[in-house]
Amino acid sequence: LPTQPVPPTQTTVPTATPAPTSTPTLLPSATQVTWELVYEQDFSGDSGWAELEGDGWAIGHSSGGYLISVDLTNAPIWSVRNQEFADVSLEVDAARTAGLQDGYYGLVCRHLDGDNYYALVIADDGFVGIGIVEQGEKLRFLQEGIVPPDVLKPAGTPNRLRADCIGDSLALYTNGVKLAEITDNTFDSGDSGLLAGTRKEAGL
Repeated sequence: LPTQPVPPTQTTVPTATPAPTSTPTLLPSATQVTWELVYEQDFSGDSGWAELEGDGWAIGHSSGGYLISVDLTNAPIWSVRNQEFADVSLEVDAARTAGLQDGYYGLVCRHLDGDNYYALVIADDGFVGIGIVEQGEKLRFLQEGIVPPDVLKPAGTPNRLRADCIGDSLALYTNGVKLAEITDNTFDSGDSGLLAGTRKEAGL
């Protein structure tokens, strides 16, 4: 199906993230989380990410990056790395290179399969959202908002996106600014990856 391309064989996982700070309520012996960089990719060569296309969508390497093309309406298209993690902090430099400004792009975490995952995305029209696909239903945004002025870079210039999926908390940052955060416990682990999608009009 167009919204469920076959995932590749490895996994995108957390970039280095500062460990949470202690609070007065923690016991002196409490252990802080230590993050480890376990995967990094610049897509300059054969990265192992999927090269696939279907009726109205395509994913693969292009111009030194990784391109997700969506010529469908109301369609999220994803690509993930197959290695399961629970708590992750993901980062990607991403940009809309062509298509409508309301087409969204971002990160996927806790991806169980094409019918079950979280998506944390922005769009160049200022939209920001944290969404869920559950039991094959249409992508539903649990939180939506508008990016504050001067956070997004000019069209075509990559934005640094960060998605933290830690415990029951899901948070999305863009260029160092937290834009959205929710609490949801539907999924507690899964694969991670990239996603782009359209709303009422095709072309992204």
